[in-house]
Amino acid sequence: MHHRVERIIIVLFIIFFGAACRQTLKEKIIDGFSRYCFNDTGNCQLCLNAFVSFEWDKMYVFGSNADAGFISRTVGFDYHGRMIPGSSRRIMFTWGRHEVYEEDYERLSYLASVIDFKSIDDSTLKMRSYSFTPEDAVFIVKREKILGSCKSCFLYELINAGKTAQDSF
Repeated sequence: MHHRVERIIIVLFIIFFGAACRQTLKEKIIDGFSRYCFNDTGNCQLCLNAFVSFEWDKMYVFGSNADAGFISRTVGFDYHGRMIPGSSRRIMFTWGRHEVYEEDYERLSYLASVIDFKSIDDSTLKMRSYSFTPEDAVFIVKREKILGSCKSCFLYELINAGKTAQDSF
């Protein structure tokens, strides 16, 4: 009986630890802000390289409703993913002519905290994406309360602190 309890505890620990290791980039940014940057101003500077565990040379931000054709033309190789939902955006990391990571995120939620890239509006993203290199993927993160949202729901706005984001055509 004692060994069975030990096994259950070990399995629960592995499940809990494994789930914590598989955080989304959005969750890692929010967690990083909460751990390292909480201050009176609500602002902090974070480097995206600190939150990813893979090699990359370009990060793209795509707007809602971008399809595989638009994404393929932008990144310069065949992309076979799905269309970005109307209320979301997509962050895609590439290494050479290969996709290494992608994540869709909602820009607004009243039930959960969200991230967004300041000064990149959807009307612009319908015509082009924005891209960043590892050197210029440094952001000032500004935390703001989302009016009408849950008590612990915030907008984490990422403002590029490196060189200006590059337009991608």
